[in-house]
Formats: sequence, structure tokens, C-alpha cells
Amino acid sequence: MYSFEGEFRRRPQQSLGGASRKVAREELLHKAQRERLQREEKRRIIQSATVIQAFVRGSLTRQEEKRKLREEFNQLMKTKLNNQTSVSSNPDVLYDQIGNLLHFYNEQQDSSKLLAVNQIFLRDTTVISRLFHSKFDDWLFKMQKLLWLNVKYLENCVKPNSNISLSLRFIEVFTAFEFYDKLKQNQFVDICNKNSIAPAQIFKAVEKIWDYLIRKGYFAILRLVLDNNVPDSLLISTRPPTPLAGTLLDLFLRALNLECDKKPFFFQTLLQDCFTEELSQQITCFLLPAISLKSNIITIDTILTAIFPDNVAFNFQATSSLLYTFIYLIYKQAKSLSDQQCAEYLICVQFLLQSVPGWKVSSNTECESEDGEMIVESDTKNQIQEEIISMVNDIDHVNMILLVLENEKVFNQCAVAVCSLCSLLLGHQKLAIHHYRLLYSLAFKPAFFRLLWRSIITANVPSAFGNSTTLLQLITQGVLFTPNDQDAFLPQLTVFLCTVESSVVNIT
Repeated sequence: MYSFEGEFRRRPQQSLGGASRKVAREELLHKAQRERLQREEKRRIIQSATVIQAFVRGSLTRQEEKRKLREEFNQLMKTKLNNQTSVSSNPDVLYDQIGNLLHFYNEQQDSSKLLAVNQIFLRDTTVISRLFHSKFDDWLFKMQKLLWLNVKYLENCVKPNSNISLSLRFIEVFTAFEFYDKLKQNQFVDICNKNSIAPAQIFKAVEKIWDYLIRKGYFAILRLVLDNNVPDSLLISTRPPTPLAGTLLDLFLRALNLECDKKPFFFQTLLQDCFTEELSQQITCFLLPAISLKSNIITIDTILTAIFPDNVAFNFQATSSLLYTFIYLIYKQAKSLSDQQCAEYLICVQFLLQSVPGWKVSSNTECESEDGEMIVESDTKNQIQEEIISMVNDIDHVNMILLVLENEKVFNQCAVAVCSLCSLLLGHQKLAIHHYRLLYSLAFKPAFFRLLWRSIITANVPSAFGNSTTLLQLITQGVLFTPNDQDAFLPQLTVFLCTVESSVVNIT
């Protein structure tokens, strides 16, 4: 065969990549993108699996750790913490086991252990006070947690005839200022102890405990206990119908006994948690009348500060129940209000009236409803409205408002508020001016006409050209009002016209 054994001018080149082909640039970019997305998806799957596995391992580890701590807790409760002497001789063991209980506590499994700890603490509060003094800050943290666990225990045992006495007693004892006052006595006994506690520090500790409990929902749970464990067939009385009701009343008022900067917040939270929803008979017949007598604890300024519209902390919805509560608390102290306090009170009433949703003028159409639940709900709302109107027309309440007329400066602050309240009464029924004491008392007050007319003719809004235009002139021109101007001006004009009409009819 023919063969060539010489050298070529160019050596033959062999491509090992196969047949060459030209690929478009866009296709290469899409292919690289798909491969990148696939790699990212695989990384996400691996990362998700790692997170799930870590969570499962951590959960199983925590469950195993809690199981061991439960067994250790049970064993030490039987051996080293079974009587008063063993508790006083093993303070570190008690301290550690309380920390373990807070770590592994479960409401379904460990409620009996919580009650056992309550018994240890209640058995001798003096010993607990000494232990508290030794590690004040650490025990303060544990006490907060124990108190909250007992409050939660009350929530889980709201059924009638349930045994809540031990938890209630624990809360009653260890939220009392007397227990923490014992720390000063222990300090005098143990003079050599370097952990001295100032009286101001003790007061701050009590304030811190109450702030912690109230922010977690303390008042709402107390109302739940009151509604479910105190009978609802009550007559209106300030005396506790049962010993449990007396204990709950004390627990409601205990935080408000503190003279501290957070007292307005405590009272506002009480209103939010207990008096914004529909009021039960336990509230209207016992709790509210009993609280209204504590004027030395819940002062007029405290009530006004909680509701006043300028209060930036007012962050809950106004309801007819809250309006009823506010008027009830104030009208019980109507004789002691100053002119400025009365003006602020009327401004608060106007604010609540404008904010309460669904305030009905008449209930005749609602009573014709065929739905039984709607009729019951309507009757409840109508009953609250009737009671509010009855309190507004109480003789002391009316005299309080009439006294404002003698101070022109104060009346100018609350003229719109007074007229808003009067317009509510005028719209409640026909010929209201002859039925309600507030309306016919104002109708025969020349000072009221004079001040109200001056307020009407001076009410104005700025115009586009810099000058002010009176609202009466806008009415004659048929100009529409803004909602704010309407809410402020129309009640004044309505009340003025109705009272003038009544006076003219009486004269003729």
C-alpha cells in the first residue's frame, strides 16, 4: 500500500470536542441561568432540610432535658423540700428548682407542681422573705414569673366550683407591699449583709411586678374569674356578695394603690380590659359601684387623664360600655368637681359620643326585628343608653353643668361638648326638652342663651383670601360644611333653636 513517511507542511489537527456547532449567545445565557437556578434550588433544599433537622433535634433535646428536670424536681420535692425545716436549710436547692420549674413548666402537665411550690411559699413567708433578701434581683425575676403562672392558672380554671383558692392566695400574699416591707426588717437583723436594699428599691420592685402582670393581661383574667365564679343574680351593692368577690375587688384595686408614675397607665389598662366590652351583671352590680366609692384611690384627675382626647396613650376603641363607666365614675363625684375639671369631663364625654359606633337615636325599628339575638343585643344597648341618660339628668350632675355657666372662660372651652350632650337628649325622643332635667334647666338660664348665642355668631372658618367667614354666613350661602365644622357647629345651633322655641311656646 501507499504510505507517506515524510513530513507534512502542516501537521493534521484533530478536534477532540466533537463536531463544532455555533450556539447563539442568548441560548448560552439562558442555559447558564437554568443551571444557576438549579444549583440555588438544591442549596435551598439542603438548607431547609438542615433547619428542619436542627429544629427537630433541638425540640427532642429540650423535651428530654425537661423530662430529666421534672424527674429531678419530683425527687427533690420528696427529699429535700418536703417540710419547713428542709426548705430553710436548703435555700440554694429551692432557688435552683424554682428556676427549673420556670424552664420546663407546661400548663397541662405541671399545674400540680405549681400548687406544690405555692404551698412551700405560703407555709412560711418569713423564710421566703429572707431568701428573697439574699438574692434580691434574681428572686424578683422568679417571683414575677411565678405570679404570672398563677394568674394563667386562674384563666385555665374559670369553671364554676373550680379550686383556685391556692393561686389566689399566692397572688394576694406576694403582691402585697407588706411582704416586701419585711425585707427591711431582715436587713436590720442581718446588719453585716452587704446586700443592703433601699426602701425606694423595694417600692420600685413592687411597681415592676405590677407593670409586668398588667402588661401581660392581669385585669382581663381577673374579670374572667369574676364573671365565672361570682353569681350573676346580684342587687346593686358595694358590699362583696361572696368572700371571693371581696378578694377579687382587692386584687383589682391593689395596683392602683401605688402612688407612682405608671398609675394612669394601670387605670387605663383596667378600663381597656374590663369596661370596653359588654358589661356583665357582676361588673354593673358590684365591681363598678365598689370602685366608684374609692375616690381616694381613683381620683377625678386619674379618670380624666385616662380618657382625655389629648392623651396619646389612649389607644383603645371607645364603646357605649366605656361611656357608661366613665359617666358613672364621674357623676358619683359630681359635687367635688372644679370648673376646669367639669370642662375636661364634658370634653371627654363629647369625644366618647363621637367615637362610640352605632349609637342609636331610637330603637322602635330594631324592636320589630324577627331575630331573637338581635333583639336581645338591642335591648342591652338600649338599657345602657337609658342608664346613661338617667345619670346625665341626675340633679347633682345637672347642677355641676349649670355651675360652668357662671364662668364664661370655662364655658367657651366646653360649649360644643355641652351642646353635643344636649343634642343627644333632643334626638332620643320627641318633646325631650320637657322630659329631661338638663334640657329644661338650661332653657331657663339666660346666661346659657347669651353665651351660646355669642359662641354661634363668632364661630368662623378661614377663607381663601385670608379673612374669616362666619358659619352662619356659610349656611345662608348654602355652602357645605366640613365634617369637623359640622360636628362643632350644628349641635350648638340645634340646641339654641330648640331652647328658644320652647321658651317662646311657654311665654305665649
